[in-house]
Amino acid sequence: MSDQVQYFVRVAGFVVVPGYQFHEVVVQCDTSFSIEHGSANFTVEIGRYYVVFGVTQNAFHRAFGSSFDCFLNFFIRSSFFQTNGQVNNGYVRGRNAERHTSQFAIQFWQNFTYSFNKLTGLFAAMQYEDAVLLDKEMEFNIWRAPTDNDRKLKLDWLAARYDHCMTNAYRTEYQVTDSGVTLRAKVGIAPISLQKFLDLDVCWTVSSSGAVTLALHAERNTVFPELPRFGLRLFLPKEMARVSYFGMGPMESYCDKHHAASHDYFSSTIWQQHEDYIRPQENGSHYDCDYVQLDGAGIKLTAVGAKPFCFNASHYTQEELTEKAHNYELHPCDSTVLCLDYAQNGIGSASCGPRLAEQYRLDDASFDFSIRLIPEKA
Repeated sequence: MSDQVQYFVRVAGFVVVPGYQFHEVVVQCDTSFSIEHGSANFTVEIGRYYVVFGVTQNAFHRAFGSSFDCFLNFFIRSSFFQTNGQVNNGYVRGRNAERHTSQFAIQFWQNFTYSFNKLTGLFAAMQYEDAVLLDKEMEFNIWRAPTDNDRKLKLDWLAARYDHCMTNAYRTEYQVTDSGVTLRAKVGIAPISLQKFLDLDVCWTVSSSGAVTLALHAERNTVFPELPRFGLRLFLPKEMARVSYFGMGPMESYCDKHHAASHDYFSSTIWQQHEDYIRPQENGSHYDCDYVQLDGAGIKLTAVGAKPFCFNASHYTQEELTEKAHNYELHPCDSTVLCLDYAQNGIGSASCGPRLAEQYRLDDASFDFSIRLIPEKA
């Protein structure tokens, strides 16, 4: 894993698959490319939901890219197809134009399949070496279950409807290079019925090894209150029930609550990460982490930060912790919930003391966040 942690990658074949419903949608893109290598084939296959662009391994001597301004999904698949054609306004010109299908299961020598949702700018599904990595689409994560010390601030958070946010990608572009696939999206996050409070310039890079790197720049509307948190939320299979990390532990730690912790390597089960407060609330986060790895059922997923980050891993969702008034009412979900945070708002002491000190508030007008996800066979 060490070469991957250092962001070194290998080169392999890719297929980029955008998909959408063709009715009431117009697509304008140029998919006619001249691949100079006789052994390389470029493919476009059209189905109701997916458009498949196929490239063999040698085709990476020529980069190509396109942008889409309609609602669609992308797939990035290690596969191999043999057709030529052009996509325009929902029909195909070229050979095999009548071969319409919704999915493809052709495998190439690197076996991973990632589905990218253009509506959100996030991955909707990830499969690596026949193992499913995501139970549901990943999310940009704003909310946390209010703590006892958030009892005043949570009124501002609820008024801002941070607990009911929607993510919308306004534009998505992709480019295939000799090192992988790059996807760029302009994303906005807004509460239902209120104005947008976050603008994100999002860049995803998928390497030929299957590693996925996120780099984003965020601009925040400072009319809104400080954020509870910002990061990614992943719903992993519940069988991924062990966690190891290098950061502040072994107890929970936050930006203003970590003096009892030490910076070291720690390992535990997901259940051991849960702090069983009588009134359910945010718990179990670890501050100042260099990496975290979850494993189980023959698969590992490692998250490595370009800068130290925070994480928590739990069998409870933040919605469940918010809704329930007593710990005995909690019901675990059917996934392992992994939150990878740029930062969380500090814990403070506002239940009986002053407001959270400024240096611990997540109220930056702009910030950058980068993290890499590395799947491996266990």
